[in-house]
Amino acid sequence: MNKKIKYMLIFIFAAAVTMTCLTYSYYMDTETIVNRINTSESDIEIVEKYIPEHEQKAGTSVTKEVRIRNLKDECFVRMKILVSDSDIAEKISLKFDNTGSWEERDGFWYYRYPLKTGEVTVPLLHEVTYSEDVADKNGGHKGFEIICYGESVQKADSDKGEDAFYRAFMPPANS
Repeated sequence: MNKKIKYMLIFIFAAAVTMTCLTYSYYMDTETIVNRINTSESDIEIVEKYIPEHEQKAGTSVTKEVRIRNLKDECFVRMKILVSDSDIAEKISLKFDNTGSWEERDGFWYYRYPLKTGEVTVPLLHEVTYSEDVADKNGGHKGFEIICYGESVQKADSDKGEDAFYRAFMPPANS
């Protein structure tokens, strides 16, 4: 009987050592993967040229050119123009770009071309015309602001095609 117990203990010990080695190797088997992601930074500024012709009287127009300048890596830009007072917004006329460089979608104006570092868009807004309804008691205009809001997104190598400027701002389909 001693031989049977001796062989049984040797077998159990060998099985335990084998299981320990297999478990250790399973958990210690690793692979190193280096994931290199190149990112760029986009930074823009809104450039305005505002030339009031003397006083802003009702029925007059003033030059207000609004552009975007790219300060960093190549990117696409879009802009939203808002008027701070909704009553006034209905009583003024904004003259927008007519060159086809900007396209309006979803409440934003999208610049159709990527901007390289230092480049400036063509003006989105050219002129503001005040209607007679905007005049206050003294013949001047009521106080309001034209708010210019701009966004940018870096241009990817895959951004090609007619709608690349628009798709660049859309979230990926899988998110």
